[in-house]
Amino acid sequence: MKNPFVFNQKSLVALAAASFLSGCAGLSDNMANDGKISVERIDSRVARIAHVQVRSDGSELRVSGDIRKSFQRRGRIPGHLHIKVFGVNGKLLIQTTSRYYRKHTKSRRSHFSESLPVDPKTATKVRVIHHRIRDNHAE
Repeated sequence: MKNPFVFNQKSLVALAAASFLSGCAGLSDNMANDGKISVERIDSRVARIAHVQVRSDGSELRVSGDIRKSFQRRGRIPGHLHIKVFGVNGKLLIQTTSRYYRKHTKSRRSHFSESLPVDPKTATKVRVIHHRIRDNHAE
């Protein structure tokens, strides 16, 4: 009689491998990881920008990521984000102000996502800047 545990273990390994491969195939390309677009993050004293992803969404550019508090307390992160997209020779193509939201009220991390009406093929650089409420908006 065969050991049922050995059969189940092999089945679980095969199932896990198939799930992993199919999950990776469904992800769209992050243009920042591919080197097609460079990403510049400018943090403030109260927050750090992390995991910025830039994706082509048809004729638009989708910029998303996370922002995290620099200090340990939970709660809302004061301020907002400026997202700027540059083309060849540093020409500013579009800029917008973005809000972010927490998925859980006790979280120290927030998420942002913006669709920008700019041709992804013309963009070369994305700059994401966090401004506190009282910051100078020169940059």
